[in-house]
Amino acid sequence: MGFGHDICAAEPHQDLGTPARDTRLDPARVVGQGASVDLLVEDLSADLEGRAFEIARVAGGWMFRTRAAYNRRFQQMCGHHLVDPVACTPASGWEKGQVENQVGVVRRRFFVPRPKFKSYAELNAWLADRCVAWAKANPHQELRDRTNWEVFQDERASLVPYVGPFDGFHAVPASVSKTCLVRFDKNRYSVDGRAVGRPVEIRAYAERVEFWQDGKIVGQHAVVHWA
Repeated sequence: MGFGHDICAAEPHQDLGTPARDTRLDPARVVGQGASVDLLVEDLSADLEGRAFEIARVAGGWMFRTRAAYNRRFQQMCGHHLVDPVACTPASGWEKGQVENQVGVVRRRFFVPRPKFKSYAELNAWLADRCVAWAKANPHQELRDRTNWEVFQDERASLVPYVGPFDGFHAVPASVSKTCLVRFDKNRYSVDGRAVGRPVEIRAYAERVEFWQDGKIVGQHAVVHWA
């Protein structure tokens, strides 16, 4: 059985050696009339459990595709915020366009003209205020007689509580020179003398860079973003 964008099945009164393409995506015809498509897909999904492939529901039917793989840090972030990641569908370039369109709407809504800030903390505080102000001033997309903020307040009790920011950083190993310096991102950073001669782990954040060794911080510096 060919399972993908199209499913091959034998037409009635046709030579079984030359299967015809079924463009209606009806897997039930493969195993006989009256078969449950949902049960068939469920059985196939169970057989593929733990493998590199999966049966995914798409517009108009199902698709046999490579299972999405995420790196460890991304999975940790999703677990921290209790988010289920959904990968883009192969050969569906329009999905990327949808996301970019939403990003463009937000950019025009809040960042035109382009504001300037001295730090990420200042930027985040300003953006939070702007988002709240916009939600209070604009009607809900479906409940036109209420604002986005009013609907959000009603739903707030049912939402998962915010547990704080995820400790997200880019980690890379590095060596320490005899002069207590570590090279990272075209810069040299100083660390404690006890770190000389042994490798350290660099944890690069948006606003700072940390150097770890044996579970302890041996150096920490702020990241300067030049305009």
